[in-house]
Amino acid sequence: VLFNMPASLAVDLTERWSVGATGSFGIAFFDSPFVRHSGMTPGYAPRGTFGTNFKMTEATTVGAYYQTEQSFTFDNAVVVDPLFLPFQANVDVDMEMPRNVGFGVANSSLLDGRLLLGVDVLYKMWDDAALFRAVYDNQWVVQL
Repeated sequence: VLFNMPASLAVDLTERWSVGATGSFGIAFFDSPFVRHSGMTPGYAPRGTFGTNFKMTEATTVGAYYQTEQSFTFDNAVVVDPLFLPFQANVDVDMEMPRNVGFGVANSSLLDGRLLLGVDVLYKMWDDAALFRAVYDNQWVVQL
């Protein structure tokens, strides 16, 4: 489970060009699948996003953004407590949400400006993300 609380700021540099940034602070909860040897553990991490938009025509806008990774550490997420040994070990789990780069274009010229069509292409860098790098490869995502 992951929740983010964002705060954003954007500035119009000209009538056609704007830039912005978002900082967010996230809280995540990790619940290990090991019965009797774990518990739900919280982790906290910041994340930043930086982007720009440019209005090419009255109906067409292009934009791009970069989003940093979000690195969580779940302290004592797994407890190793063998029944036959006199000690207990607590294991921390590291997890990162990946860095992302996105590019997009939007157009509102259809239906007298009442229909906005847009396409975004994202690149998600899973290979650098702790915990997920073993599961996912870097991927391209298309959003319509």
